[in-house]
Amino acid sequence: MSAQLGFFDLLRSWLMVYICAILPFMGPHGAVVVAAATRVGWRAAFLLSTAGSITAAAEILRIDRHTMEKASRLPVFDRIFEAADRYIERRDETKDSHIYRTLAMIVAVPMTGVGVLVACIVAKMLDLDYKRSLAALAVGTAVNCFLMTAAVYGLLTGLQTILGAIFGF
Repeated sequence: MSAQLGFFDLLRSWLMVYICAILPFMGPHGAVVVAAATRVGWRAAFLLSTAGSITAAAEILRIDRHTMEKASRLPVFDRIFEAADRYIERRDETKDSHIYRTLAMIVAVPMTGVGVLVACIVAKMLDLDYKRSLAALAVGTAVNCFLMTAAVYGLLTGLQTILGAIFGF
């Protein structure tokens, strides 16, 4: 797929996919769709969306608590902070050993849309270790990007095969 593009077109597409993966409300979901639309190969789409999402997680985890409190007052982030608060209120203290697995699962489930952002906010609110949180988010992101890449590129391949069989493409 990507062999049809020139070098600078491919570089521009890769950069666009990477930046889309960094954006909180687009994330790897939108990045994989953008990659497919710009004819980036599935391997590059997986790697770029994973790298972009991990970059976003690393930067969000570095935000200090005071800045997070200011951001929580903005209407755009109301629902995200409410979701993080609900999770923390339901949290059982005896399940602390599973908190990093839970962070990975928050990100890994591909239907959330803002999984990385919510997981980072939960990690900051619970004052979790930066390196362990980032590792958990990286695992969750890799799973999420794998599922999204398989779904999007599998669907496109299936549609191309069906349309090719019907219309002789």
